[in-house]
Amino acid sequence: MFGDSDTLFWYLFGATKGGPNRLRIVYTLLKRPANPHQLAKKLHLDYKTIQHHLEILVENDIVIVDREKKYGELYSPSPFTKSRKKILNEIWGKVKKADEAG
Repeated sequence: MFGDSDTLFWYLFGATKGGPNRLRIVYTLLKRPANPHQLAKKLHLDYKTIQHHLEILVENDIVIVDREKKYGELYSPSPFTKSRKKILNEIWGKVKKADEAG
């Protein structure tokens, strides 16, 4: 879909309505893998909203899922995402600034 990883990140996190929530999910997962219920509780978001964003993040190889856990699949950032912390921080700064302004 996108030829350049920076373009993909900007689209998923900075150019869509759900981007800020997806970014919050990724930042949370960078600290510790979590299941959707844990993410919903920690981020104060609806469980279905978390599931929706996780599907998008998995489809785009931003997040990976460990389906071998008996209770609650654990999600974590992909190695690709871990290597792109600089662009994540740049997008976070812009998203945060836009949120504060409007």
